Amino acid sequence: MLQTFGLLSAVIFPISYFPYVRDTLRGKTKPERASWFIWATLGAIAFFSQLAKGATDSLWLSGLGTFFYCGALQKNLQSHCFLLLLLMLRVRM
Repeated sequence: MLQTFGLLSAVIFPISYFPYVRDTLRGKTKPERASWFIWATLGAIAFFSQLAKGATDSLWLSGLGTFFYCGALQKNLQSHCFLLLLLMLRVRM
């Protein structure tokens, strides 16, 4: 049952961002960097807390989400975010 909810959230998560990404690309919405920083931080917290509890498959969703949020902050932060993603993948293995 819990695995079903996990798979359902993995499907709904990307779909929920479609309107935001669409409006951002059309210029209707301007992303706020502070919000993206908060989301990236929460994603990293979710990743490491799930890792501490022994999660496996759900780590991909929170890890890639953190990388996505971090990459949206600024272009010069992308290398730092990429290193954070590599750290998360290394810790998972």
